[in-house]
Amino acid sequence: MTTSTPTPLWLRALVVGWLVMIPGNLFVVLARNSAYIHGLLVDYLLPRLYAVEILGVAMALGLVAVGQARPAVRLARPGRSEWPRPDPLLVALTGLLLVRQWFSVNPLASLTWLSWTVVTALVGWVLVRRAELWHSTWMRAGLAGSVIVQSLVGLGQVVTQRSVAGYWLLGEPTLRFQPGLALSSLGGAERLLPYGTTAHPNVLAGFLAVALLILATGWSRRRPATVSDWAAGGLIVVALMLGGVVLALTQSISGWLVMVGGAVLWWGRRGYRPNAAGSGQRTAGGATKAAVVGLLAVLVVVPVTIAILADVFPTSASLARRARLQTAAGAVVGRYPLAGVGLNSFTAELENVVASPELRREVVRFVQPVHNVGWLVLSEGGVLAAWWLGRWWTLVSPRTRRNLVLTGAVLLPALSLDHYLWTLPAGQLTVVLALSWWSSQLGKRPSRSS
Repeated sequence: MTTSTPTPLWLRALVVGWLVMIPGNLFVVLARNSAYIHGLLVDYLLPRLYAVEILGVAMALGLVAVGQARPAVRLARPGRSEWPRPDPLLVALTGLLLVRQWFSVNPLASLTWLSWTVVTALVGWVLVRRAELWHSTWMRAGLAGSVIVQSLVGLGQVVTQRSVAGYWLLGEPTLRFQPGLALSSLGGAERLLPYGTTAHPNVLAGFLAVALLILATGWSRRRPATVSDWAAGGLIVVALMLGGVVLALTQSISGWLVMVGGAVLWWGRRGYRPNAAGSGQRTAGGATKAAVVGLLAVLVVVPVTIAILADVFPTSASLARRARLQTAAGAVVGRYPLAGVGLNSFTAELENVVASPELRREVVRFVQPVHNVGWLVLSEGGVLAAWWLGRWWTLVSPRTRRNLVLTGAVLLPALSLDHYLWTLPAGQLTVVLALSWWSSQLGKRPSRSS
């Protein structure tokens, strides 16, 4: 079936529902007792089944069932089938990673994290193949609706200084003044920052930054031709205004940088010509070099900068906490260099790698993963995870590498300064949104019927 096949109404509703659920935090806890460490409940270790996972599977299967998706990635070596051939080394590395999770520090946390990551990969596989859906009116309107919902909830939290409706509103957190709550000082008083229905203002900021980029760039390239186009345009304008205000109120530096960096990269992409002679080979080589530079920034430049700033500004609790977590991540890598401590199990090992009793009390009070995705991957997956990622990179197409590098460049601030793009479904799906958006910007324009 061709890509011009119209999307059925029921499937559009499913996709829009999924877009609204992305920043939601609605889940069911499967085994609460497994997440306690010395009597302290660690949220990151809770095995959870998220509503957005279930909806994502239904959406992906629906797209496949109506012929809206094709295999996502071809290997660099040509084959007779459109489906990629299994690579023996990648299969072996995958098997070793799976076995490792059964023997991680917290197997249940590792396996449940792996399950929702597989769902994210499935959804990403489908959306990247159907990236031109971002040019459709209904898709952009659905994302605008999601932004408006999050913005209204966030504004309500800022105004009332409490939760708007509670957990059953897409998993809105219970907000009351307590240790660990994100606050800001305004006029000599502490004020609650907007959470939306996410787990933290930084998560909300990351989602809003990517969503606003998609909405702004998509609408700026299109002239309204029908009543539905004008209606969607009005919805997008409202989303841009409300989302921009709430993004500013989150006071998330990483979210602001994602927004600015994404805008610069989008306008800078105009000089790229994907069909130029020999561009595929140049793209593959250039993408690999850019990926290496990005890894150096995430693993070396940003952590060193944070360590220096923590010494220069010793009264900054945020910098001090980030620096301590970076040191702990290095200790975890040193203790588990080959296969890591186990996926999603960094917080289970955190107390064991902090030597000072005083620092241990501080770390245990705010149990969090290291705020750097690069060091978090090395801590939880070790050399084995790095090898798996490197092998997978060599097998994907030049176009996929290019889109991954551009996505990583947009999200570099969040990758370097936070962990939610790795640890939470909302963060992982934000990556999927950014990746499918870049695929739509640099791919072929769709027909009107899609």
